[in-house]
Amino acid sequence: MKIKYVGAKPVVSQHGVSFDQSKPDRYTFIEPALRILEQIEDKESGVIVLDTNMKSLSDSQILEKVKHYCDDIEKLSEERVKKTEELIKELEKIVNESTSLGADEKRAYLGNIKIMTNYYLQYITNELVYKCMLEKLADKLTHSHIEKLEFNAVNNFGLTLSHLITILRDHKPPMDATLSFDNKDGQIVGIFNTNRK
Repeated sequence: MKIKYVGAKPVVSQHGVSFDQSKPDRYTFIEPALRILEQIEDKESGVIVLDTNMKSLSDSQILEKVKHYCDDIEKLSEERVKKTEELIKELEKIVNESTSLGADEKRAYLGNIKIMTNYYLQYITNELVYKCMLEKLADKLTHSHIEKLEFNAVNNFGLTLSHLITILRDHKPPMDATLSFDNKDGQIVGIFNTNRK
């Protein structure tokens, strides 16, 4: 299994492939999630100021670190193949059952789906790895007394923590968290509050 950037979610048709920019590759959020988890791993309470200006990791370094946290990486590897196969089958079914496409259009559409199989596989892999990292972050926060994370709003830290809020709501036990931003000395600073009393 590899982690690497592929790009936004593909939209396939009989005319070719376009990309839905509103659904970015989750790859861009894996490293910030990893960095947050590394920095809170040995903390049990209080306010943590995150370092957001670290040197970027290579794809292989990210994967090695992810393996440390996502101990079920082999299960993830199997799940990504299964989800990709299900997606391809669903897309092919839609094309084959379409009454508005001619035979040539169907052939072109199915060919475009086939061409994008590896892309879909990597896109889904990145999505599953990112979800795993968010779940591990949620586990850590719900089982600690960390009150607040403060960070410079750079390198997708803010977006990553905004995604974490949704995960925390559905987590067991659930947790309420909020994210706000403030301007301090010309820098945008994010505050992730776990809303603990």
